Amino acid sequence: MGLALGFASAPIWGCAPDILPGSYLSETTLVGIETEVVELGPVLPTRAPLGEVALVESMPGDLLQIRALVLGADGQRIPDDALTSLWIQCSSSEFCTGADLEGLPDCELLLDQGVFTTDARCVLGEGDGAFRYEVPPFGSIGTLFLSNVLLGAVAWEGRNPRDCLDVYRSGRGSFDRCAVVRHLIFYGPTWQAQAYAGTLGLPTQVPPDEIPAEVLEQAPNYVPEVIAVWAIGSRGAMAAAEEGPLQIKVSPGERVNLWLGFDVAAQDLQSVFLLGAGADGIPEFTSGPEFINRELYTTGALQEVPVVELGLDVPDVSFVVDPDAEPGRSWAIVVFRDHRGGTGFESVEVEVVGGS
Repeated sequence: MGLALGFASAPIWGCAPDILPGSYLSETTLVGIETEVVELGPVLPTRAPLGEVALVESMPGDLLQIRALVLGADGQRIPDDALTSLWIQCSSSEFCTGADLEGLPDCELLLDQGVFTTDARCVLGEGDGAFRYEVPPFGSIGTLFLSNVLLGAVAWEGRNPRDCLDVYRSGRGSFDRCAVVRHLIFYGPTWQAQAYAGTLGLPTQVPPDEIPAEVLEQAPNYVPEVIAVWAIGSRGAMAAAEEGPLQIKVSPGERVNLWLGFDVAAQDLQSVFLLGAGADGIPEFTSGPEFINRELYTTGALQEVPVVELGLDVPDVSFVVDPDAEPGRSWAIVVFRDHRGGTGFESVEVEVVGGS
């Protein structure tokens, strides 16, 4: 597994049989980071979970969990206790590269000194696949961006994440059995966080008294909730599942299109207000929908087919079954992300019937 700085795949299709798309899981791979507020702090305590869906945006004093989504070559999630991780807070304006990583203090030391804020660049700590820490008080940079860059090294099968971080820092060595990722976390709800920062005398994107009441009511961000998964094969078969993983049967050479169905009512509540410049320099807010990206990973006899079309009938993702596939099981995993830090995934079990 190579250096992971993002999760966009670069598929290769129609080439030699031994050249597989980047989305094909030929080895253990870090495919995403899940963020969840597991305990609310004292700031904006009226935020409440939306059913069973994870709250993503955090505020100072919240207990935040950062969980690595690592998949094996069989498409199954690697358990948290089989992973080790090291996390660094880079601050909202830094990317933590090269010399920036030399001699970083522990965040706990800065906390003891009373100088640990969202602006600090420091080592948060080590853990397994699910790491937790308490969100620090806002700093001046954090309130302007309302986000923060975390740098994580995640390792498995006995690799030390510090070794992996050394490779990233020096540019020398191998990322075998590990990955390094830059992960963006978000503070919010956005405009309530801005108003709160204003009460602390910190800089904000807009004066708090110029934020309309309806904008302040923007809901906190939650992980998008999948309520159904649909599959349609090129040979006419259709399947859907509302609970548990979707299970489908396919034939060698068949193409399958997949769609994820999200809770429409919940997503309507996830509309966001964007700041623009109105007449005479007066701040102007416009409401827009939350966008959700989908990325496909496949195992076994399945390979991704890039979806480049646009339209209501266009699938979220698509794959094709190896025309020479023998009977057996493979997996298609769809990782989805919204643009404010919400990440999740759905797995589809694919059984190849018939064969060459």
